[in-house]
Amino acid sequence: MRLYLTSTGEWTGNQSDAAGLVRANGGTWEQVDVPTDKPGLIAWLTDQWARFAIVPAPSVPTPTTDTDAQRAENLRRISIEEEIQSCDLPRLAVLAENVAWRFHELARASKHDQAR
Repeated sequence: MRLYLTSTGEWTGNQSDAAGLVRANGGTWEQVDVPTDKPGLIAWLTDQWARFAIVPAPSVPTPTTDTDAQRAENLRRISIEEEIQSCDLPRLAVLAENVAWRFHELARASKHDQAR
């Protein structure tokens, strides 16, 4: 699957949209080949997450009263991973597009925070 990334961190699904964003905002765009097989996509998403993730401050040890909240968070993460592993190609494409938009939001927020 091909996605297009502008130098301002915006993802699009086609060259025309990427070119339009570049005309409107300046910069350049590049084609990004995103794997469509599950192992390849998971590896690609992991790599993208590592590139754009904001590293949280070191956390204070969690009190034992948070075990229910931790359990719920772990179940949510497992559910997302299971969804990625079990969905068909059209659903996987929708998930990948949503992930790309989320990366864009985080990158834009990170740039905004760094500008302050």
